[in-house]
Amino acid sequence: MRARRQRGISLIEVMVALLLLSFGLMGMLGLKMAGLKYTGQANSRAAASVHATDILDRMRANPGRAVAGNYNLALDAAAPASPVGVAQVDLAQWRRGIASNLPGGSGSVAVAADGTVRVVLQWTERGDQDAELQTQSFTFDSRL
Repeated sequence: MRARRQRGISLIEVMVALLLLSFGLMGMLGLKMAGLKYTGQANSRAAASVHATDILDRMRANPGRAVAGNYNLALDAAAPASPVGVAQVDLAQWRRGIASNLPGGSGSVAVAADGTVRVVLQWTERGDQDAELQTQSFTFDSRL
C-alpha cells in the first residue's frame, strides 16, 4: 500500500532538478554574453592605445615637422586625400588604420609649441542597452 502512494514522486524530483538546472544554465549564458561584450570593449581600448602610440612614434621620427604643426588634425577634419609630405602620409595611414580597427573611429592630434601632444581617438560601440550606440573616447597626452 505504501508504494502506491509514492508513485510519480521521482518524476516530480526530476522536473524540479531540470528546472533548477535550466535556471543555472541561463545565468551562465548571461555571464558569457556580458564577458564577450566587455572583452570587445577592452579590445577597442587596446586598439586605441596602439593607434595613439603609433602616431606619436611617427611624430618622434619627424620632430621638426611635428613641432611646426604639420601633424595637427582636428577630430572632424578629413585626412589628407592625396598626401604629399611625410606628415600627410603619416596622418592618412593613421586615419585608415583607425577606421579599419575601431567602428566609426576617428582621431585628432594637437601639438603645442612646447612639444606636448594630445591625441584623442573616438569610436562607437554598443552600450548597456544593446540597441543604443555610445561614443567612446580615448585621450593620450605625451611629449615629443
